[in-house]
Amino acid sequence: MPRRIYVLPATTKAFNFLCTKKGNIAPGMSEEIFVQLTPEDYKYHYDCLRIQAEGSNFIIPIHAYPVMSKRSRVVPTFIDLGMKELGSTIVKTIALESEIPVDFEYEIIITKPHKNIAILPLKGDIKGESKEEIKITFTPEESSTAVCEFELHLSEFDFQPQACRISGSGLPRYSSHKAAKTLDPKLSEKGSMAKPAKALLPLGRSKGASFRLVVFIIEL
Repeated sequence: MPRRIYVLPATTKAFNFLCTKKGNIAPGMSEEIFVQLTPEDYKYHYDCLRIQAEGSNFIIPIHAYPVMSKRSRVVPTFIDLGMKELGSTIVKTIALESEIPVDFEYEIIITKPHKNIAILPLKGDIKGESKEEIKITFTPEESSTAVCEFELHLSEFDFQPQACRISGSGLPRYSSHKAAKTLDPKLSEKGSMAKPAKALLPLGRSKGASFRLVVFIIEL
């Protein structure tokens, strides 16, 4: 049975509802309703789209709010810190930017900590139309891969926490003399012949793997 619908006007100045008013709507037909937002300030706006029909009424909440950035993600999903020598330090910076004249609060919650990866500061304010830098410091203490994970929370309305994974590897630091002895511990003193170094690869555990052979030239 065809029905006629009525769209009540908005109760706030920021919203305006427009429709073509086709008249009676038969089953299977539709009526397009356009929601227009004209904000006067960077703030949260709320209204309801009220539709009256014969025998039933509909109320549809409408929210409008400022967002810090037009980008879908504020932080990357993965950060690769690369490979660093043991005891050295690398610093990676992430910029949190507010593209509008509105301040936002942020908080970083570390979900998977690692002793060699530090993130600072963990909370603070992002001033309107400015940036706040987050520093990630990696100082490897052992020859392994370090993994840290965190979530970013913003005071933006309906903001979903964004997760990020950080990875970095530590490399042992050898002097050339120690490395030469590692290749062949029977190297003799200057003036004598040295046997060629042999690279040993445990075949039982190296299927599909690769290795690097370092050759040192020793002046006789």
